[in-house]
Amino acid sequence: MNFRALYKNAREAVDMALRSLWAADACNPQQEAMGKSIRQLTKTIFAGEDSMPVVQCMNPYESVNSVAASEAEVLVNGLWDKISPQGPKHFTPFEHQYQSWKTLLTEKDAQGRPMSICVTTGTGSGKTECFMLPLVADLTSVPGKETSVKAIFLYPLNALMEDQKERLEQLLDGTDLTYCVYNGDLPEHEPKPDDFSPEADRIRNKISELRGEYKDEEGNIKYRFPKLIYTRDAARACPPDIILTNPTMLEYILLRKKDDALIDPALKSLRWMVIDETHSYTGAGAAEMSMLLRRVSLAFNVNPQEIRYATSSATFGNATTEAERIEAELKLRKFISGITGADIGQVRVIDGKRTGSVPEGEDHARWQMVYDNDFVSLNQLFPEGTVEEKLEALDGMCERLGDKPSMKVKVHYFFRVPNNGLYIKLTEHENGAFHIFTRNGIAEQGEPKVPMLELSRCRTCGEYVAVARVNMKTGEYEAPMADDSDMFDLEEDAPDADVKTVVFGLSHEGGCRGDNNQSFVVDPADPEKLIPSGDGEGWHIVGNTHCSCPYCGCKQTRKVADEKDGDTEVNLDENETKLVKFRTSPDFISRLIAPAILDELDKHQPEDGEIHLHDGQQYLSFADSRQMAAKSTMNQNLAQERMWFYTTVFHELCRRKSQRNNVRDKVAALDARRRRALDNDNMLEYQRIGDEINELLASVKNTLTWKEIADMILKDSLCELFCRQFLRKSQANSEVSVDGSIPELTLKNYVHSIMVMYLAGHPVLAPSPETLGLFHPTYPKLASMALPQAVIDFNSAIDNPDLKISEDDWQNLMRYFIDYAVRNNQAVYLKLDESTPIDIWTTNRFQADKPHRRPLSKPRYSRDKASASRTVRFIADLYARDKGIALNSEAQKQGYDVIAPVIDALWSSLAEGSDAILTHGETWKNEEGKFVKDSYVDEEHSRRLNLTEMSFKLYDEAWLTDANSEKGERHTIAMRPVSYSFKGYAPFLKGGVPYLLDQSLHENWAVYPYFKASGSYVDNEKLAAWAKINRSLLWNNGIWGEEGIFADRLRQIYLQPNLFIQAEHTAQVDKSVARKRQHSFKNHGVNILACSTTMEMGVNLGSLEAVMLSSVPPQPANYKQRSGRSGRNDKVKSVCLTLCGSDAIGLRTYYSPLEQIINRPVEVPSIDLMSPQVIQRHVNSFLVRYFGVFGSGNINQKVANYYTPFVVHSDNGFVQVIDPVSDHEVKPDQKLGDMSATPYNTFNQKCQECETSMPAALDSVLNALLRGTCFEGKHKEVVIAARNANERCYGELSRNASDLQIAYDTPPLIPKYRKLLEYKFAELLNDRLLNFWATHRFTPNANMPVNVLQFNLSASRDNRHIDNSSSNPSYSLREAIGQYVPGNSVVVDGVVYTVRGMECTNMYNRTNTFKQIYRNADRTTIDNPLPDSKRWEVNKRKALELVSPISFLPDVMENTRVVDSNIYTRVSAQLIGANDWSETIEADHLYSVRDNRESGDANILYYNEGKGFGYAYCTCCGRTVIENEAADDSEHPEIPPREMNPIPPKTEGLRPYHHALSGSKVGGICASRKNPAQIRRNIIIGDLVQTDYSEIRIRHKNQAHWISERDAEYELLITLGVTITQSLAEALGKERTAIDFALTPNGHICVFDTNPGGAGYANQLRKTSGLFTDVLARAEKLLLDAKAKKSNDMLLDKYTLRYLRYLDVDAALNWLEEEKSFAKD
Repeated sequence: MNFRALYKNAREAVDMALRSLWAADACNPQQEAMGKSIRQLTKTIFAGEDSMPVVQCMNPYESVNSVAASEAEVLVNGLWDKISPQGPKHFTPFEHQYQSWKTLLTEKDAQGRPMSICVTTGTGSGKTECFMLPLVADLTSVPGKETSVKAIFLYPLNALMEDQKERLEQLLDGTDLTYCVYNGDLPEHEPKPDDFSPEADRIRNKISELRGEYKDEEGNIKYRFPKLIYTRDAARACPPDIILTNPTMLEYILLRKKDDALIDPALKSLRWMVIDETHSYTGAGAAEMSMLLRRVSLAFNVNPQEIRYATSSATFGNATTEAERIEAELKLRKFISGITGADIGQVRVIDGKRTGSVPEGEDHARWQMVYDNDFVSLNQLFPEGTVEEKLEALDGMCERLGDKPSMKVKVHYFFRVPNNGLYIKLTEHENGAFHIFTRNGIAEQGEPKVPMLELSRCRTCGEYVAVARVNMKTGEYEAPMADDSDMFDLEEDAPDADVKTVVFGLSHEGGCRGDNNQSFVVDPADPEKLIPSGDGEGWHIVGNTHCSCPYCGCKQTRKVADEKDGDTEVNLDENETKLVKFRTSPDFISRLIAPAILDELDKHQPEDGEIHLHDGQQYLSFADSRQMAAKSTMNQNLAQERMWFYTTVFHELCRRKSQRNNVRDKVAALDARRRRALDNDNMLEYQRIGDEINELLASVKNTLTWKEIADMILKDSLCELFCRQFLRKSQANSEVSVDGSIPELTLKNYVHSIMVMYLAGHPVLAPSPETLGLFHPTYPKLASMALPQAVIDFNSAIDNPDLKISEDDWQNLMRYFIDYAVRNNQAVYLKLDESTPIDIWTTNRFQADKPHRRPLSKPRYSRDKASASRTVRFIADLYARDKGIALNSEAQKQGYDVIAPVIDALWSSLAEGSDAILTHGETWKNEEGKFVKDSYVDEEHSRRLNLTEMSFKLYDEAWLTDANSEKGERHTIAMRPVSYSFKGYAPFLKGGVPYLLDQSLHENWAVYPYFKASGSYVDNEKLAAWAKINRSLLWNNGIWGEEGIFADRLRQIYLQPNLFIQAEHTAQVDKSVARKRQHSFKNHGVNILACSTTMEMGVNLGSLEAVMLSSVPPQPANYKQRSGRSGRNDKVKSVCLTLCGSDAIGLRTYYSPLEQIINRPVEVPSIDLMSPQVIQRHVNSFLVRYFGVFGSGNINQKVANYYTPFVVHSDNGFVQVIDPVSDHEVKPDQKLGDMSATPYNTFNQKCQECETSMPAALDSVLNALLRGTCFEGKHKEVVIAARNANERCYGELSRNASDLQIAYDTPPLIPKYRKLLEYKFAELLNDRLLNFWATHRFTPNANMPVNVLQFNLSASRDNRHIDNSSSNPSYSLREAIGQYVPGNSVVVDGVVYTVRGMECTNMYNRTNTFKQIYRNADRTTIDNPLPDSKRWEVNKRKALELVSPISFLPDVMENTRVVDSNIYTRVSAQLIGANDWSETIEADHLYSVRDNRESGDANILYYNEGKGFGYAYCTCCGRTVIENEAADDSEHPEIPPREMNPIPPKTEGLRPYHHALSGSKVGGICASRKNPAQIRRNIIIGDLVQTDYSEIRIRHKNQAHWISERDAEYELLITLGVTITQSLAEALGKERTAIDFALTPNGHICVFDTNPGGAGYANQLRKTSGLFTDVLARAEKLLLDAKAKKSNDMLLDKYTLRYLRYLDVDAALNWLEEEKSFAKD
């Protein structure tokens, strides 16, 4: 590994890509000046000299030294020999491992009780061995062999449990001990031997995986994990000695009656508890864990102080003195004591030290600095030079260590992702170019505040512009609302609007050329205002007030595709009508730098039969979220697939063409032999040689047919590997066979899908084989088409022989029509043969681009009206040139009689007769088992190109032409190659006018000699030398070469790309799939493993050298865990690369990584047992177990078993609700049935009995459980609350059942809809009871999300009963209403779905669906009108309608690989229902704080208001689309947005419509077509949650009243809200996403926990002494840092980006100074 090369190559890759995207295709000096400025920025914006890498000492920890190594090893009864067998490679334990063993096995506290430990050493320090060896040593020495659980390992991640299996097997070998990984993946039982159902096979496969089944050399079945108990039934029958589980599953064990066998209180067997990553439990999580462990010790009947606790933790604080270290250690011991219940004197904190000898010589001082500081800035090691030079010097230091290095180092790189764009000020420009800023700046105090506008570029003309919202009356202007999209989606304002969206540019012309252009000057007295001016002089500001480009006049609002004529100029897709912002995403950057990282890593040789792409080089990549990892993986693999496909076809065509001469000689020799065989009458030999000749000739054909390419790709060794990346692999819905193979038809469909995607269309500008100049299509049938009579007649009418149409010309004209009309409009179909069920629709499954298939028709042409068809215009131009006619339209009229027959002949030649190329489209019909003709309006529109008519060949010659067809002086020049021409014409029109190709831009192309099978070596230098000569047309014209727009793609394809594979490893991946991916990664079958947090902790992934973080982790502990995945090997060098977003956390880390993330101190968390919600949930859970309400019998833990007298029966995935008394199926009209004999009612009865008379035994246990909590001594109160919570859950379930019953009893009820309702009823009662309880806040939920909303992939499927073992992806409310907003793409299991709607509470009982929200100056209420209510901007009314979703819906027919950019929408929050607050003035501070308990435990309303106008919602089927205006402001409020009803009617006079997503008409025309009133307008999406919060009010020093009007000091309140929230998260050591804020109408700042139910974070502002003062100090530092960097971006993240325009750093700093001054006084 070379540190400098990695840095340099990554920076150059990003620089080249950004230059190509942002500064290419300049067509005038003004654009070139802007492009030059941008090119200067691209060199530093990603990796600037102001961000310095950090060097970490990676030396191993010190070996045992306080005693002899042999003495330490004896302590664990020889188990160390199993870790490190005696011999030459034997290594000794670390000192901290020995100290752990000694403490746990030999030491006691003053009362003779066992000791516990908390190990705080870093990642990769052998923490597992600290506790696992003494634990096993202890258990093997315990007298008695009773089967009982003696140790519980608590891990936060399933992957970590799986990883520990191998270590346990190693240690338990030769003992009688067993263990069990008791998580959600553990099968209930082993299938019976005679059960061969699919479900039984699925369970057998899972058990085989869990046990690590394999075959030895003799074919015998063996197991890697023989000590594992692998079913729950087996664990209950013979409890394991050790259980590995997670907090959620441990909760389930304590609840489930059938798990009683695991916990025998009479045995008092529990001796050990292992709790990994204890620092991750903070706030409510710490309280939950403390209460859970209390209940565990009560269940096992063991005093917690008699249990050995082995815990691990990150190091808290940042102690620099011995006193500080002792204080921090004491806090940590207190925290561990509070979590576990052990006495503080029983807890010992154990840390470790790194060892190593510092090399002498010239580098001694620097190595000493690395060794002493652990982390050191590269700048400290090398004060002089650039970053590259410093890294080169570090490389030299490492090389000088020699063969036996005594030091190891890791370099931490921090790169910036420019995801917030570039900015300009209207006041700063020179010579026609704006000055560009990379950050949204802050004005110095006293300086005028000039709005910063985001820079963008017009797609049409390439000019650089900026957009602002301008008040046309006052002149005030500001940036539009900030969002996270990469394009401006402008909506045109009404002509008489006061505030308009204006697109600004610069002009030096005297007038304002262009419609609606206006010259402006910035008001010298107030730079936040613009003044309209007359004709400006010199370079001045000009703005277009109608959302058009001020340069070219092109409209920047969304265009509607023109369906009229398929042969007009190429239509832009909707994104190409928008202004492009200068933004990138972490996903994009990570794709760019992946090759640079992989190239520097160790190579790995594959075993026989293995495929290791990119030489087995690999690294781990962490993403922000599951969806980020999923989308990143999808995009990365798509990019690799594209390169593989292009390269494979291109190199094969090169091979064929290059070897034709060799084959020609062989054919001549074979032909001579064949003639001799004929002369000798040897017909068999004659036939054999003939076959050999034909085979040789076929192998070197200049062309490849569609089917030949398909066969070649199918046989390619990488085909199955790439296909597998995009298949659904979850066990319940798999496209993979049970044995893991891919069905042949699936593989074939995949191959033809990617061929359709890469070959069928004809992109004009985007990279493709044609625009890259690689290969192009031919149409063999055209070669036999002679000149028709109409063309001969046309030639007779032409006098100039050069303008007559030859046979070659005619064929090229037809190629033009096919390439630029048929393929451009995707008027294609696919039929391989009569029996293969693959067609154009089945290939949609693997499409990565949206197909826009439009009807094809003959070019329209009439005598009275000029045609826009390019074909007509080409012929007319020949006629005009011959006759001297100036206008094409006039030539069309005068030459109609000779031109029209030519057009008819073209259509007849292509679309009629037995040899037609364009034929009637056909589709495979599964029901009929054959292809059938598609139905169209008329026969003409039925014509399509069957893709099998295409063949492909290399470019023999090429012309370059400008592919941008826009007219006007200004347009982006986009040069692209074309392979042929009709009469010298370019295939494009300029403003509708044909033009001739420039013959000086023509070149004959030689075949590429260094193709894959050539055996010739080629590198970058050799390729560049060849391309400059043989592809000079591309090299010298901005396509290849240093500044070439496609330079990197062409380089990779010609050199043969070093391909790689990325795989996702997140919580949404099926566990079985995740296991296989982890195993494949360890074996180098996967190059990049993209994780969310599943690989953050402890999992051993082998000798990783590199880790990449796509964002800055929330806390130092997270950073060190993730970065610590690399560097665990014996290599001197390792790296961690962090992509820092242009936001608060990212920018601060980018500039100061040591201070902001690596060494940032974090306070030790405290344990707060004063939260009534947290404690009550544990009481509820305890009482369920204590009362034994599950009873006995066949309990399968479904909702039905607890709340109803019914049972749920599942048979091969089909679920029915059954009445066990009658044995009949229960329908939705029976709702929940009679509750009297249910466990639910039993629980209530037992609670009522205790309320009357509390049993002494229960009273005693509750006393132990509630000691030190908010309910201490309140035993009867918690029992009453438990009954109330039980009834609340029943009420919620009953309402949902009643909703279904209403729909079920409402006629008419068609069979399909009846089945759907029965399915939903079964799904409701088939939910796992323990999930239901946790998500409905009845039982503990700190480790489970509540208020969960699913992305319901089953709602729109065939209406069958499907077992819910196939889980839908889900998020908690806040994330769901942002991630699953209608219109967004969601990647699930290799498939991309688009959210199209939602199901809501009481969906079928529509009278209760909508809540009404009101607000005034003081508060916000729901369904409670307020006096002086204000109107909402969303709908311009006083009442705003709220829809509460329960799930989001896709249209499951739209499952592809198309990952669209998600819509930016606003997810906001508001405090609802708080009590009045006394007006008493705080004597000591300018603030006052109260928490949720003091304000009446009000609710937080989360809501999504779209772009500001909410959504249109169909109450019939749930379809939901975003609104762009208030309905009451529109001319026709009764007409919903066009996107709601996108399908035009086939019958004139009827309304447009949409297909129903759900309900009785699912898939058909939605019933809302007949009644548009059923589409509700301008609704918002959201719901209420109860959580912990603190409400803050402030005042000024000279005021005797609190700020009570939000709008009066909105900027101050917003800025404080942003910084207080960020600072509180830092102070508590939590993610910023765990805490948020809202402003109440009366100007209070409400800081709240985002976790529904509360997490105990926000209310600490009130409860924890000194915390608020600390938070304000942190907030001040944030503000000062932002001011020093002159960047508001340093205060914002994706959740607060919309507040950009409202930030006022100076106002916030002034208030903080006021507060400090007042507090001193």
